Amino acid sequence: MPAANGLVTQRAMGRPPLHMIRIPIRVAPEAVEAIDEKVGTYGRAKFIREAIDEKLDREKPVKGPK
Repeated sequence: MPAANGLVTQRAMGRPPLHMIRIPIRVAPEAVEAIDEKVGTYGRAKFIREAIDEKLDREKPVKGPK
């Protein structure tokens, strides 16, 4: 497909970008075991992402009347 400069560009092969950032975290072995029991080893990342999202939603500042 031609780009704005007239050159033909190629899309990268493979999976499309996930628009996420990888971060290393440390988790207690007991927590990992509990997560694995609930969702399995392949569900860990999704479970942790959802838990973070839920926590952030709960802790959003509540705007009261002015």
